[in-house]
Amino acid sequence: MSPLENLAITNCLLTESDVTHLSQCPSISQLKGLDLSGITLTNFSPDVLQGLLEKVASTLQELDLELCGITDSQLEAILPALSHCSALTSFSVRGNLLSLAIVQKVLGCTTGLPGLCQELYPPPRESYSSLGTLLPGRLAQVRAELLESLRALGRPR
Repeated sequence: MSPLENLAITNCLLTESDVTHLSQCPSISQLKGLDLSGITLTNFSPDVLQGLLEKVASTLQELDLELCGITDSQLEAILPALSHCSALTSFSVRGNLLSLAIVQKVLGCTTGLPGLCQELYPPPRESYSSLGTLLPGRLAQVRAELLESLRALGRPR
């Protein structure tokens, strides 16, 4: 059986057990693209996704976790595995409600990934009013903070 190169499981119900079984499947050992956009990961243990990322760390080039309901703590928990995805060129977590602090941590973590040229993030939680309205002035401030963080990391991208 030839290895699977790209896998997109989107906008459907996926369980932790499904992801665990997927990470144990020998055909994903050379996975280059993983798209889990629209899969609700809110109640997933981060260990499950971390295990999957560890399995494909040497070959994964594209990772899409858009609109997954992924939380700050879940994303922080998978950072060690993400930082080992040495072939990663594209990473997206748009559509998730993340804090400025976790976005900064992710940027710091991905600094060591030489091929990473596309990173897509949502406006951090601090960019919104208490009613959930995006505040353009606050978004500009947050953007400036993120750009300063990138400069400090030596990656003005």
